[in-house]
Amino acid sequence: MKKWIFLIVFLVPSVISFAQENEEDTAKIKIFAEKIYYDFSGQYRVNIDSVATHFEIYNPAFQNFTLNQYLGNAGSAVLPLTAQDNAGGYDLIFNKYIRYNFNKPEDIMYYNTKAAFTRLTYYSAGPKSRQEQGFYITHTQNVNKFLNLGFEGHLSYSDGEFANQLIKGNSFSLFSSYSGPGRYSFNFNINLCKLKTTENGGLYSDQTYEENKNYASYTLPVSLQDAYSYNKNFSFFLQHKLSLTGTYPSDEDSVKTTSRWNDAISVIHRMRYEKSSRSYHDDLSAYDSYSSDVDHYPIVNMDSTTTADSSYFRQFENTILISINAWPVIHVPAELRFGIKNQLDKTGFMKADSFYIDTTLNTSRYTSATHMNSALVGSLTNRFSKTVTWGASAELYFTGYKAGNLYLNGDISKTIKNNFLMALKGSFKLEKTPYFLKDYESNHFIWHTSFSNQSSTILQANISHFKLKLTLEGESGSYINFIYFDSVAKPQSIDLLTMYRISLKKYFDLGFFHTMFKGTVQQSTSDIAMPLPVFCGFNTTYAEMFVFQKVLQIQIGFDIFYNSDFYAKAYQPAIGMYYSQRSQLYGNSAYADAFINIKLKRCRAFFKYENLGDLINAVPKYYFSPHYPYNPAIFKFGLSWQFYD
Repeated sequence: MKKWIFLIVFLVPSVISFAQENEEDTAKIKIFAEKIYYDFSGQYRVNIDSVATHFEIYNPAFQNFTLNQYLGNAGSAVLPLTAQDNAGGYDLIFNKYIRYNFNKPEDIMYYNTKAAFTRLTYYSAGPKSRQEQGFYITHTQNVNKFLNLGFEGHLSYSDGEFANQLIKGNSFSLFSSYSGPGRYSFNFNINLCKLKTTENGGLYSDQTYEENKNYASYTLPVSLQDAYSYNKNFSFFLQHKLSLTGTYPSDEDSVKTTSRWNDAISVIHRMRYEKSSRSYHDDLSAYDSYSSDVDHYPIVNMDSTTTADSSYFRQFENTILISINAWPVIHVPAELRFGIKNQLDKTGFMKADSFYIDTTLNTSRYTSATHMNSALVGSLTNRFSKTVTWGASAELYFTGYKAGNLYLNGDISKTIKNNFLMALKGSFKLEKTPYFLKDYESNHFIWHTSFSNQSSTILQANISHFKLKLTLEGESGSYINFIYFDSVAKPQSIDLLTMYRISLKKYFDLGFFHTMFKGTVQQSTSDIAMPLPVFCGFNTTYAEMFVFQKVLQIQIGFDIFYNSDFYAKAYQPAIGMYYSQRSQLYGNSAYADAFINIKLKRCRAFFKYENLGDLINAVPKYYFSPHYPYNPAIFKFGLSWQFYD
């Protein structure tokens, strides 16, 4: 795999670059990228990542400038420590923490460009025997002024620095958008994702690891010998709009505008399909001189020799909306939408009272449920103004299992002279217990719960001053009947839980010297249900220089991550969930990297040495999550090349 990736990344762009026009000409090519708002009420402009700063932080476990919990290997389960986390969700919750590996419909970017645009990115780390590799490709081009087509792919492979940690994954997406001067527009994407993870259950003995100063990490005994999980996800999304009345300037260039709020009445149809599955396998008879896999699980429900759990979730959703220019109706410059949503949900999991049968031959070991849910949906939004945007939306389910579920969302943002931003966002949710938290059976876990309806109220605020490079964020959450996974990795609820979070981020520029600090202070009222480090800190400091008539940009510096100690959640691979533990505090540790970033025209590269503390024998041993230590110090390299033709 490595040989072919190098050929693609290095040789293909080199050949193409000879056929391109000179840099001065191609730099003038305009390319725009947009994403759909969380409430699907419009699209907003996003920047195409082409800067050298922070390019070295490519691992999603660190990309929010926080030392989040994860299992130490690229692609493994990540538990964010400065974002909301609860056990809810009507989809397949067992792939919740590895879902960042998947291309999801709501995350797809849509482009509009006057020339074909391609970006190739490659990451590599470690020696050949313990290799980590990632390859990304994005290609998009306009068929005409209004119709765009694109493709995105991601291949990943990582042996891991400890035994039984291999991860292989791929994600592929096709996307398209059309927004012309006529009455019709659409956004479309289709995604196929797979991830296979070898689960080692963490170290069998932390003491062995901590007392051995000259260990080879991959020789240390781990808890699981022959366990792996396999996740698959397929999704399809189409939103299209037909304007029934309104005016449409014939010379309108869709590259210059993101919406046509002068549409008087429109019909919107949104269709979405998702199919997710997770299987977990383990040969319980595998045994060595250190451990037996069966000791890692709380109980064996049906087969003491082999675990072959599996579960799946499918959803087919259709939404029909009428869109009205709200000004003639309620004298508000906004778009009013109202309509109905219908969902066909199907869930399934293995029945614990059945002995193991190969599911490729016999599906009788599964129990499944089908739910038809319908909801009234509506929104009132202004996504057209350049200085003030706001929106409010609601969903009320009136039939099916979800009957009575209510979801309210609202946001408003104000920009002043393109230099100052104020934003507020809030949500309220009232819902019944999600499918897989109500009923689930497997070889090691069984639960049938009867929790009361749960509700949450979340408020978020953001103040940013772009000239001062200063951002202040605040968040508060209040939960009733909050569901979490307890110390034996089963769902439980707490009557009332509240939390708050305040973050401050500031950049300083002193000539060629640059530094950025981010600090987060947070607390919840329950260290059992929602354990949080009281303080999370990050600092990046680097010297920056431009050479060869400012064609070559070089940054040399370091990154430091820090968390105060807290009762970090443990990880249960059989269900892919993080769960509460109160036996040991983790944290109060720094994780430092040294890096060199280079940018030459449209090519970026980084070289970094990760976890410098491992080079100092006097530094204690630290963990990302209970029994999952920091990786040994390791050299990493990355390259990204953007080009047009």
